[in-house]
Amino acid sequence: MPKGRSAVAVAQVIRDMFFSGYREAEFLVVCDVKKENSQVIQELNDAQVIKSQCMASWELNEMFSR
Repeated sequence: MPKGRSAVAVAQVIRDMFFSGYREAEFLVVCDVKKENSQVIQELNDAQVIKSQCMASWELNEMFSR
């Protein structure tokens, strides 16, 4: 999440750019919820965004194990 921007505002910008005129079925964000600021996680909940939890170390291990 960009510093100084709320997760709700960022989600709305993305929705406006890509879903204008369409019906949104899901909005999915992948993040490390253990490292992310709790306020950002709450804002994602408020914006009705689905969070897929992954650990940052898992992402790097998966990229380099291929």
